[in-house]
Amino acid sequence: MTKRFRGHVWMALFAGLSWMSATPAQSAPEVTRIEIDSRWGGLNPDSPFCTQLAIEKDGAGYRLSGNQSQGRGERHVKAVIPERTVSADQVARLAAALRAPVRTALDPELLRPAAAQLQRHLDGLLPDIAPPSSPVAAKVRAWRETFREPSALAAAATRGIVRHWHTDDYPGIRIRATFADGSKQEWSSRSQSYLMLPWKNADDEPTYAVELPLAVGAMLPEESTNKERLEDKHLRDDEWADLLDGGLAADIGRFRTEARMPDAFAALSKHFDVDEMDPVDWQGPQLDVDMRLPDSPKNLTLSARLDIRGKALAHPADANRMAQQLTLAQSSPALLSRMNDHPNVPFRISHRGWSRLNRATAAQFQTQMASLGKLPELKRDPSLLRDAVMVEEGDVPVYWIVLADRRAVRWKEYASKDEPGTRCEGIPMGEDAHTYGKTDICYGTVFDADGKVQ
Repeated sequence: MTKRFRGHVWMALFAGLSWMSATPAQSAPEVTRIEIDSRWGGLNPDSPFCTQLAIEKDGAGYRLSGNQSQGRGERHVKAVIPERTVSADQVARLAAALRAPVRTALDPELLRPAAAQLQRHLDGLLPDIAPPSSPVAAKVRAWRETFREPSALAAAATRGIVRHWHTDDYPGIRIRATFADGSKQEWSSRSQSYLMLPWKNADDEPTYAVELPLAVGAMLPEESTNKERLEDKHLRDDEWADLLDGGLAADIGRFRTEARMPDAFAALSKHFDVDEMDPVDWQGPQLDVDMRLPDSPKNLTLSARLDIRGKALAHPADANRMAQQLTLAQSSPALLSRMNDHPNVPFRISHRGWSRLNRATAAQFQTQMASLGKLPELKRDPSLLRDAVMVEEGDVPVYWIVLADRRAVRWKEYASKDEPGTRCEGIPMGEDAHTYGKTDICYGTVFDADGKVQ
């Protein structure tokens, strides 16, 4: 089982959450109830570990109750958390954090104690990005100077938080507060990073305000799942440096590509908006790219690993093929509307990793659609699927297939055991068509070339 598949499976434990939000009033109403659902999943045979808490108004203060549960894929209550009193001040602190405006980047003050060391760290990166004799070296030095201000360091560390990921560690937390006027606030996080930042609201807007996770952490009893992730602690200089490296990776990759593969860099930059490119040498000279067309929705990307010959693309036709796939994906009215309606949700076309529209996946799609009594024309006209493209929506993905005639199919997604629907096998693991059972719900919703359900 690949790291990414395990990530999708465990993140799906939290994917069913729905969110509501409320606009703060001039005088914030009193909190009447808080619900916290905090979980962790991984390879531990007893996981997922869950803490469920309810905090309700009780006289001048609040009363906390809840339980701890565990068990792979299901909840088995193991312990009841003894009831205890929570002060009104604690609840007010949390309510204020829930209602605060989103912060789009880390507060620069958080990095100030590590600023001097981070500046030295940046200086040490330069020789590895491009040799001093490289035509790119002057660009690299000018780029380095842009990080003298704390706000620039904070912005880079924020990007590093977004990129931070490691395997077999899948935390998740959701908090819902109900107020006396009936309004609600909900926030959640599945982040592995510092204080589980970013947290997201009902509109999928991320916030990097530390006040929210710290207020939640202060509310959790000591035995709670993820309590240690939400404690008020300062990162070490080397931990900030790791986040900084993650935030600078895209820039560094572009410089390295331009220095080592200038012709490939120029060819791709001419036709695409490139989010990331980075040389890799595991199987000969290759280039990893994440990119879109200039007119693509900003949340649509295509990821590929391209062969390099000398300083150029080994197969120049690859660029045309990728442009055609992006064009097809965004030419489907149904999928384009979905992308535009959910601008904070990523949509991906992948040519590397396990979730690709290869022969095994295409055959599975045709078989599963036939079992639903749909798209019999795929047998009559193989080009519909041969020239199709698969798009993943979201972190726990919904899989879309856009056929060559611009029809789109909302195919399937991973779902937990208790969700209703027609079950089907997950995406094959490579060309061997190996799967891990009926882990998905098949929708098979077909939209015509005008975006209407067939």
